[in-house]
Amino acid sequence: SLEVMNRLDWLNSIMAQLWPHANKAINKMAIETILPEIRAYVPGISFTDFSLGDTPPVLGPITSVQTNKGPTTEVTVLFHSDCDIQLQLGASFGLKTLQFSGTLHVSMEQIIDEIPVVGGLTFYFVDQPRIDFDLTGLANLGDMPGLRGMLRRAIDTVIAGILVLPNQFVVPLAYPNQPVDFSAMTLPAPLYVLRLNVVSCADLDAADFGGTSDPYVVVHLADQTFTSSTVTASLNPKFTHKDRFDFMVYDPRQRVLASVFDYDTFSADDELGCIVPMTVEEALQTSGRPIDLFDADAVMEEKTEGAQKHGTLTLRCRKLRLVPGVRQGELFFLVAKVGVVALPPGMVGSVVVTFELGDTKVTTPYGTAYVGGAVGVNAVLTDIIAALGAKKMPANDIAEVTGLPARAVQDVLAGKVLDPLVVEERKVHTADINSTMYIRMPDDFFAKQELKVTIALYSGEDLGTATCPVGKADESTLEFQGPKGAVSADIKFSWCGTQGVP
Repeated sequence: SLEVMNRLDWLNSIMAQLWPHANKAINKMAIETILPEIRAYVPGISFTDFSLGDTPPVLGPITSVQTNKGPTTEVTVLFHSDCDIQLQLGASFGLKTLQFSGTLHVSMEQIIDEIPVVGGLTFYFVDQPRIDFDLTGLANLGDMPGLRGMLRRAIDTVIAGILVLPNQFVVPLAYPNQPVDFSAMTLPAPLYVLRLNVVSCADLDAADFGGTSDPYVVVHLADQTFTSSTVTASLNPKFTHKDRFDFMVYDPRQRVLASVFDYDTFSADDELGCIVPMTVEEALQTSGRPIDLFDADAVMEEKTEGAQKHGTLTLRCRKLRLVPGVRQGELFFLVAKVGVVALPPGMVGSVVVTFELGDTKVTTPYGTAYVGGAVGVNAVLTDIIAALGAKKMPANDIAEVTGLPARAVQDVLAGKVLDPLVVEERKVHTADINSTMYIRMPDDFFAKQELKVTIALYSGEDLGTATCPVGKADESTLEFQGPKGAVSADIKFSWCGTQGVP
């Protein structure tokens, strides 16, 4: 790799000039997109004021590497914000001194032998960026572990769902008729599966009266999280074979994070310790061996050398190779490739497609259908109405031919201008989702189990639902039924199995 160890003064100068505008754009996104996501974790919360402050992020150093995605530039992002974020949750409180750090990856994907050569640019974080903040108000209620923990989990989850692999921001560069698969950029295919079992802990700290704890383990990998069962009254818990999760791996540099908590019924759970984050390959190499637990602050500040240990955690990890086109193996997936969604006539907005099978629920990134193009269509329709009127065709017949209300046709024949909204209300708008989703089949899979597919606005309003037997999904044509009119989606199904790697 070629490393350029400078602080990118020229780029930071541009960032400083753009920051006032970026701040306003992020403000709008926070209200329209981020707040609804946070409410899923902290019901009833709202922003009364939102500003990330006058201090822009600092970019650099920069590193250029070759990855499986293509030529990639890695840029360190450091943001110490003098933010002013005011929130309401029964009473007012605020966020201050927001700190953000991580490595942003910019990949040139799908190189082609045609101009513009690069199919598109993707922006993403391999791992969850580090975020910290202080809270004010309510007599420092924000510093109480319960509220602070809920907010931290909500913010981490929202960021992971936007910019942590496999989620990434895409800037298409190629033309639609060029040999580029934009769905592979929007949501890349996994490299393999990491099957992780939580085995045991040893020598944990006692967090409860009576000198014991009720431990459980939380494991993170990118935007995926697994929470084990809870073992009551034990400092040396052993977990069951059901404490297993299959993580999709999109980059071998992605890191596994694991923490042990003590479950409490009437107060926030205590964190007993966490491991030093390790890459997926390191997790495979340490499989079955005890891993030291440290205080979370020591891990975050990278000061674990010589730090006090708080017991050990043992994980068992295996790599499973993906085998496309087969429905067999230790686990297998139904692969849904989602293209264009057509909304009911006149409707616009951001939409998602959700797949449900038993307890499994998978949702695509959102695609947006925009208002536009009505003015150009108006001119064409006006000419058509005028030509048919000149041939003495009745207004009702012209309305049937053009799909417009008879009243609008009569207005045009009388010399009035066709209202663009009349055309817009009858146009079918489409949203490009362009994502490939992997839907894990349950251990008790049976072919007749019902697969439910729902098209919904990003706000949560359902537009249409279709079902089919999951075993016949790759042979089925989905017909959506909804309350707002006709809605459809271009969805192609296939199967993908797995095979253990020695």
